[in-house]
Amino acid sequence: MTADLFDALSISMGGGHGLRADAGRSGLRLEDSAGLVGHYRWMEHRLFETLGGWVTTEPVTEARLFYDVQSQQHQWHAALWEERLPVLDGFDPEQLTAAPTSEIDRLFSLLARGASAVDDRGPDLASPHAGGTLLRLAGLGRVVLPRLIAGYSLHLQRATDVSDAPVIRALELVIRDEIQAWRTVEAMLQSLVRRPHDLAVVTAHQQALETLALGVPGLVPWSAGETAPAWTPAVAVPAPATPSVAPPVAPAVAVPPTPPVPVEAEAVPNPVPIPPPVAEPAPEPAAAAPSDPAPAPVPVAAPPTPAPAAPPPTSAPPTIRINQPPTTTRGSRPATPAPRSDPTPPWGQPAAGSPAH
Repeated sequence: MTADLFDALSISMGGGHGLRADAGRSGLRLEDSAGLVGHYRWMEHRLFETLGGWVTTEPVTEARLFYDVQSQQHQWHAALWEERLPVLDGFDPEQLTAAPTSEIDRLFSLLARGASAVDDRGPDLASPHAGGTLLRLAGLGRVVLPRLIAGYSLHLQRATDVSDAPVIRALELVIRDEIQAWRTVEAMLQSLVRRPHDLAVVTAHQQALETLALGVPGLVPWSAGETAPAWTPAVAVPAPATPSVAPPVAPAVAVPPTPPVPVEAEAVPNPVPIPPPVAEPAPEPAAAAPSDPAPAPVPVAAPPTPAPAAPPPTSAPPTIRINQPPTTTRGSRPATPAPRSDPTPPWGQPAAGSPAH
């Protein structure tokens, strides 16, 4: 059973029936498939009624909204399974829609009341509003939803595409919805368990509900003609290696080596003597080319500086000579004036040849 549940979890978390091994396996019989689908319809309809009844009495707002949405989703699941029931003579849909076992029926009754599963007063004495949010979430998220997913996944592994294609489609849709609801319930439950007393109440309620489903794969037992599918590994497991024994090796026989056969060289007529190679003189190392001297800088002639222009000639003013009497020194003799060389007559006398005034 542990292997079956492990395989069911692998299929459900894989998101489809890609891990199913259809080769060499026949599908379910029509009677067995109709019985499973009828039980699925009954469980989904009970969840629709249970969660819908919790909406009016739930004090936690988040849980109340969750119950409202999930109750409608379970109603849709019940309609899906009703459409998959065979419509043939001898098959009554209402008769097929029944509880799998009496223990599963009692499990859903305790879940609906939200009461402790260890209450022995019976369904008539227990209060319909007993318990609280913790017991409701613990029964739904840790018992019912995980077992629904496991049972649906086991059926999905056993179904074949040839004869069970409509059922496979419904199983894939329902498994996806149940996994999402399971995650939501678990998150809310962990946020509400805050005291050791809360943990003890949740654990005791879960254990008591699980006791009612012992020995059942999921929540629906398989009929006597069919057994729950055995676990089939998705990956081929290699067989254990068998130690190999090396065959005996015959002793090697020494074989004498075969002498080589001499090969006579073919005679060449009039061989032409080949002159010995002449050693070529080694090339002299090339002399290093003298480095070109750096070019001398070309003197750049400075522009000629223009000579300063000579000032224009200045005409000297005419010299006016005035006859002054000779200066005599006391006790000296006046010098005799030199005769005049110019024809200018003395003052008051006309020049020769000039008209008299």
